[in-house]
Amino acid sequence: MPAKSTIIYICCIVLVVIVGAVFWFSNLDVDPVMNYSGIGQSLSTDPHHYVYHARNKILFGSFNPYDDPRWTVFQHSIVSLVSYFVFSLTSVSLVSANTVGVILSLLGLLFFILALWKDHSPLIILIFTMLYLLNSSLIVHARVPYLENGLLFYTGLLFFLYTYWSTKIWNLVLSGVVIALAAFTGKLFGIFLFPVTAAAIFFSNEDKRGKAIGVLSISAILSSILLIFILYGSAYQNAFGYMTDQTYSLRGMPKILSMPYNLFEYLISYGLYNRFFFINIDFVLFILIAGYIYTAEITSGRRFSQFPKSTVFSILMIGMYYLVFMAINYSPIRYAIVMIPMILIASLSIIKSQVKAIKKSKSDHSWKNYILLTLILWFALFHILVRIFFINQAPATLLTYTTLPGALLLAYLLRVSLMKQKSELSAKVKTRLLIVVVIFSVLINGDMIYSKLTEQQNYNIVEANNEIAKIIGNGAVISGGYAPLLTINNNHKTFIHQFGLRDDVAKLFHDNPVTHLVIETSILTQIQQQYPRFRQMIPVTSLWVRNVEVKVYNIFNLFGNQEALRYVPTVYEHAAYYYFSNNSDSALFYIDKFHEQNSMTKSSGLILADALFRTKQYKESVAAILDLAGKYPTDFFVQMHCGQIVQAAGLLQNDAGLTSLAMKYYEKATLDNPYRANDALTLYRQTINEFGPNKKP
Repeated sequence: MPAKSTIIYICCIVLVVIVGAVFWFSNLDVDPVMNYSGIGQSLSTDPHHYVYHARNKILFGSFNPYDDPRWTVFQHSIVSLVSYFVFSLTSVSLVSANTVGVILSLLGLLFFILALWKDHSPLIILIFTMLYLLNSSLIVHARVPYLENGLLFYTGLLFFLYTYWSTKIWNLVLSGVVIALAAFTGKLFGIFLFPVTAAAIFFSNEDKRGKAIGVLSISAILSSILLIFILYGSAYQNAFGYMTDQTYSLRGMPKILSMPYNLFEYLISYGLYNRFFFINIDFVLFILIAGYIYTAEITSGRRFSQFPKSTVFSILMIGMYYLVFMAINYSPIRYAIVMIPMILIASLSIIKSQVKAIKKSKSDHSWKNYILLTLILWFALFHILVRIFFINQAPATLLTYTTLPGALLLAYLLRVSLMKQKSELSAKVKTRLLIVVVIFSVLINGDMIYSKLTEQQNYNIVEANNEIAKIIGNGAVISGGYAPLLTINNNHKTFIHQFGLRDDVAKLFHDNPVTHLVIETSILTQIQQQYPRFRQMIPVTSLWVRNVEVKVYNIFNLFGNQEALRYVPTVYEHAAYYYFSNNSDSALFYIDKFHEQNSMTKSSGLILADALFRTKQYKESVAAILDLAGKYPTDFFVQMHCGQIVQAAGLLQNDAGLTSLAMKYYEKATLDNPYRANDALTLYRQTINEFGPNKKP
């Protein structure tokens, strides 16, 4: 390619990276997308556990101020390391924490681009870069500090090293180190980069492949042992204890091992329940077209090893991680993001591959060359039907085997077509196919970005952090799955605890100065049944984090920790105590006292409006809740509660103007959170039943 054209492509790639990076770094204080991969809380809980130790070091002078060994894996992750440097250069905040994920994901992209430059045209690199930066799954998960972003970085680095220097001894040693780092400072799944790299070497045309695999193996094993010793020392048992808790103990033995007869169901339906291929339906089209072209080339006589190193590596990695993720019991969409660049690389390179025509005499159309295409057709038919008819909750077994006949028929027809074909697909046909899949991908992800990332923007997390800072006093230590998230933007101390792990909870809270507990409402009853002492918790407030309600409780005097017992509840907490005890007069006394010293918060405003309403001060109650709704325009719960109070006041006073105004706030609530529209409708009907004609408050 002429140098001038190459320079133009380089400029375009740089421009795309800059524009994409600006978008990825923008508005990092916005809440992650609600219900992105179904109902779940991972985007709200897990990521900020990984920056917990770095935050502690910056704010309190120690990575682990409570000498809690349970989370040592988090402390020694690459996310923790990068967050420490980011916090040191900026400050501890939600934005700086989320910056870490973006940095690691973009560094991974840089290595992918450099690796592709060896074997692929600038056009393919430009398209790959654009689709990487536009992919909604990458955007959503890169904008929080997930460990998966660290694995993405290591994958890019290893991919770069293998593509350029594959079997050079020094590179094999270095690659073994990178694999160990990926597994023990990235994500445990990084260990599977070893068989991927070893298989890539095996299928290469390099000399002394056995020796190369041996060197890689020794390096990976020795690096892992050395790394475990350096990172964990005598505390290695705690690290492995955490890994055991998070895998077998918590999730159980993979069901596929106990029910191997369901192998094809797991193989074909992966991506159904975690919605990976439902959201990324463009990948189904990429894989389908690439699978067809790959089969056409294999049946024409081309060997797998004749593909570029980067293509072989990416295909093997897709296969390895697909098989791993389909087999394990817990496989959320965030695990799969490591496959995204590989799917793009493999598909683009195969679709746009330029191969010399192979003589027809070398063609081999035996069915063994169509096994992969048949499986891809089966997989594609399954996920296309799921997407078209929105049956992502359909029984996987039924849908798997009802799509098999169609896949077999299509495989037969394509085989007949390829057998009649006198030459391989022309470059013009491949270019047209490439244009189709790229446009489709841009449209799918563009719609997702607009509807999920730009149109629906809430700031519940920032507001909740500000809330916690104002209503809870100095000396507090907050625990629970949401605690790291709800303290990332303030200076309260945190003690990580996840219910469900093998901990002696009573001893844990007796030995550590926990004063407050943040717990998801949906598991509250279960926790109180399992640990009766939690029934004595004193309610502080209720907060909405994205689409999940969490409650904050005061537990400073429940477990006898001497440091926790020295905590002094705030004026607000006194108001909350009386409010939740249905003593509205005392609640108003303390909330007024709180407002003399502080501006109105979300929690204090709700208590004020409710307590005024309970004491039949309807005009003042409406004024208070309208003021609060104006201050928190994107909080659906505040908007919905405003609708309820205004509606109730209107019904009690027979004021049609108020009841009409209430509807606007109910509508605003459903716009802020469409997934809770039924809640607003239910509350509207309940309010009519409670405060309508002939009803008394």
